[in-house]
Amino acid sequence: MMRFVCAFCCAAVAFAQSPPIVEKKDPLQLLRDMSGSVEELSRRVSPSVVGIETFGYGTVNDSAQGNVASVARHHSAGSGVVVDPDGYIVTNAHVLENAQRVKVALLQPVETKLPGRAMRFHRVEIDAKIAGIDKETDLALLKVDLKQMPAMRFGNSDALRQGQMVFAMGNPLGLENSLSMGVISSTERQLRPDDPLAYIQTDTPINPGNSGGPLIDVEGRLIGINTFIFTQSGGSEGIGFAIPSSVVRNIYQQLRKNGHVHRVEIAASVQTITPVMAAGLKLPQDWGVIVSDVLPNGPAEVAGLRYKDILLTMNGRVLEAARHFEAGLYRANKGESMDLEVLRNGERVKIKVAIVERPDDMDRLAEKVSIEKNLIPKLGMLFLEVDSKVVEMIQGLRKHFGVVVAAKAADVASQDVPLQPGDVIHAINDELVVSLAGFRAAVDKLKPGDPVVLEVERPGRTVIVSFEWQ
Repeated sequence: MMRFVCAFCCAAVAFAQSPPIVEKKDPLQLLRDMSGSVEELSRRVSPSVVGIETFGYGTVNDSAQGNVASVARHHSAGSGVVVDPDGYIVTNAHVLENAQRVKVALLQPVETKLPGRAMRFHRVEIDAKIAGIDKETDLALLKVDLKQMPAMRFGNSDALRQGQMVFAMGNPLGLENSLSMGVISSTERQLRPDDPLAYIQTDTPINPGNSGGPLIDVEGRLIGINTFIFTQSGGSEGIGFAIPSSVVRNIYQQLRKNGHVHRVEIAASVQTITPVMAAGLKLPQDWGVIVSDVLPNGPAEVAGLRYKDILLTMNGRVLEAARHFEAGLYRANKGESMDLEVLRNGERVKIKVAIVERPDDMDRLAEKVSIEKNLIPKLGMLFLEVDSKVVEMIQGLRKHFGVVVAAKAADVASQDVPLQPGDVIHAINDELVVSLAGFRAAVDKLKPGDPVVLEVERPGRTVIVSFEWQ
């Protein structure tokens, strides 16, 4: 009996360890299955991707005239992605640069009875309004007067992994509704060590015209906005960059709610620890994040954060580099707080720091205007008189007088004027502008056919803007 039991047990063990029978699939069928999945993904997400065309004025340098800046008509094209069924479209801010008019091209599905083709797409063009622009992140929001649009779902860019398969869609070089495929090359790529924004790097072919279009995961979710490439030839060389969806979602929500972004801070600066820094400062580790500056009387100082504190975690997340801290700030809102764990003199210290709005935020100009007081209808823009508060917001302003373009007004029939938010007008037709009332009066005197010459200060330079009054 004992031998029978042992023999039975040994047989059972041998059976349990035998490899499972796996049915081998035809390699060609595997390729067919993958191809079919990509086709289905493309069909499903294509209606959410739009083409964008902009028309307006931009500055150009005339080398024949000693690189003197002048203004010329400007036309550009890019891509965008529908993120809300009520007609909200995210794109890059640089796609809308100098835009006075914006058009989007939509692809609407149409049923067909053609053999093997159950669906085709019909191209429709429609005017769009600029709902908000954030130049710091290079993101912008458009609004079209349509409902029940096919919106793309947001994915979680924080969960991306190197080698993950992704797709880019858009209008490269004007070739609308183009799809390309690749992988994630890096999940958090900083172009410079202290850049506040870390990008998704991908080898997915991206070319001029893809800007503003979506980077998509295999589930068809938006994980990034394609923004720029590194290239020596001018075309795709397999090094493209996208703004992570975690940042895109935050900026989109703020632009939709406020028309601009409330930039936040804790009034402290951080840097990535390097081996040289660690050796020179005798730090206990040669990696991580160190506090390099704490502003007097700011929330960080009030909370007890100190110079040379080593930041270990932020809201429970381990901080390996300064970009992780900055990325956390991009997701935060004013009025919230962050929980920090720091290493100080060999001891771990927990600190809760209030998050406040950054005081030198140029986007705050738009908050200070109203249609009743600041609109000049003939120009279709809202202006602020330059005073001490405006001077504080516009760093490096050369002349402390004039009027500044705070925002463009939607739904106002106006002149096609080559001005943009942040422009400071110091003179009109060689007459100094010292007040908003004076500038308004000068504009009201203009008649059709009159020449208009504006002395305009833009960040780092002065340009002469000239056009004929219509």
